[in-house]
Amino acid sequence: MCAGSPGGSSADFALPGLPLAVVFPPVTGPHEGPGGEWTESRLDGTAATPGTAWLPPSAKTPPARPGAPGDSPAGRNAALDLLRLAAAAVIVFFHAKSPGAGWMPAAMGLFTALMACLAMAGRDRGSFGGAARRRARRLLRPFAVWAAIYLGLRLADAAAAHQPLRATAAGWFPPEGTMGPLWFLPFAFAASLAVVALRRRMPGIAAPRVALPLAAAGSALWLLPLDRSDPDPGIAVFLFYEPALFFGVALASAAGSPVWLGLTGAAALGLGLLLGSAGVDGTDQLVLSVPLLAAALAFGPPGTRATRVAADLSMAVYLVHVAVLAVMLRTLPLPLGSVELGAAGFAVSALLGLALLRSGLGRLVF
Repeated sequence: MCAGSPGGSSADFALPGLPLAVVFPPVTGPHEGPGGEWTESRLDGTAATPGTAWLPPSAKTPPARPGAPGDSPAGRNAALDLLRLAAAAVIVFFHAKSPGAGWMPAAMGLFTALMACLAMAGRDRGSFGGAARRRARRLLRPFAVWAAIYLGLRLADAAAAHQPLRATAAGWFPPEGTMGPLWFLPFAFAASLAVVALRRRMPGIAAPRVALPLAAAGSALWLLPLDRSDPDPGIAVFLFYEPALFFGVALASAAGSPVWLGLTGAAALGLGLLLGSAGVDGTDQLVLSVPLLAAALAFGPPGTRATRVAADLSMAVYLVHVAVLAVMLRTLPLPLGSVELGAAGFAVSALLGLALLRSGLGRLVF
């Protein structure tokens, strides 16, 4: 199966002579990322009506009527909010090589499917160019900020080790490199716009009886040949989670109908188990992620202010956690692979993310 780095290695910014160089060696298999499309709703999962379909707000969204559900805590889906933060925690544990790291493909599948849901159910019915500009602000701007930070650190490491800077920079980008842990942001930008274009060109995809068979067939046809290929790491990261993307479209089409949501989750579970029994890689995104999202959409309780904070922290934790783990490995007696390193890395990343979100920097860096 597509060999490569799981979304970036610690060598991207490891200082010579320090233990960080062993944190994230290249592995074979899926790839981690921030998970989700932080569009104009920042993956809010705002409910259109309590317990039914939800739509993200946008510039085209009319002002909420007094008492109407919107981006208030009561208008949110608490299960979606908490699932996002739980997925971010799994990614931290993956990079810390802590117990629970094996859940990472499911975490990324959850983020990808939810990103597709929001792009499919979005209210941005204006021009396609307007949708692209909004997503660029939410996804490509933080990508540019953090790419400058992480690539700058990598070049500083290379300079300290007297390594060639041009080759070091080139190796950070595809096809050889994965842009560290940041690859998911341009992926989410491109994938969400593809979903928006599909929604506009093929309105019938909004019907679950159309979306679900297409998702199942597309996932099987995608995973089977990909399992036999061996693309470069920087290409592989952009190809691994399309099945979750397909089923995210189906979930958005089924939203509001517990029956169709149940069928969508069951179809993903059955297909994933069938392909997994045949030795096909990448099925955790179907076996775990899609059923969890289907259950959350069908039965998730109203949100609270606390769950809103949890949702907002998901991107912040993703973007800062690699640097946080790097500092911890240099300064604290926490061994790589320990539960303590993963738990402490997540806690510190969440606190730092919360501080940045509450400051003026939050709107720029997240």
